[in-house]
Amino acid sequence: MVRFYCLYCKSYLTHDTASVRKSHLQGKNHIRLVADYYRNVSINEEKRQRKSTKKRKRLRKTPSNDEEQRIVQPVAIHCPTNKKKRMAERLKKRDVLEEFDVLNEIYKGSPGYERIFKPENRVDVGHLLKVSKQPQRGNIHTNTTTGVSTKQNSNAQSQLPPPRTLTSNNTYSTKFHDPSLLQQSINHTVKQIKRQTTA
Repeated sequence: MVRFYCLYCKSYLTHDTASVRKSHLQGKNHIRLVADYYRNVSINEEKRQRKSTKKRKRLRKTPSNDEEQRIVQPVAIHCPTNKKKRMAERLKKRDVLEEFDVLNEIYKGSPGYERIFKPENRVDVGHLLKVSKQPQRGNIHTNTTTGVSTKQNSNAQSQLPPPRTLTSNNTYSTKFHDPSLLQQSINHTVKQIKRQTTA
């Protein structure tokens, strides 16, 4: 009776039937020996490749300066460690807390919020801020186009004559805090009384 010979296990099976062959191929011992076989084959292949590369390296010529410049060395990329990541997170949180104004957020919407937390409305520094925001020493440069145009317009316009009531001789120019006005009014009334008595 012909029996089945396993090349990996290097042994004969008891019977050459499908069921016996299937049970042998699925067995743990057979699978382990097959894995060892293919692992040894791969190791031998790697050894052969190493020997061939070593021989080729010896036969190679020394590279010239141009070839050395063309060869770009690989750049080592170092990823940040967990310690550096934690330090960066702490610094970021610290910056956020420093920028975050706790009192401003707590008192937002309260009755005196606008009067205290806005510098323009404060009693102590609000006036200084308003003055600093105003324009300082405007129109310093007189050689600008606007300065020249205003001068020309002012010269071109003729001065208006004074009103007629002021130019007539009947009117007197008013003078404030003049003691002679009282004496003039007295003399005028005395003259009128004398005229009435003589008439």
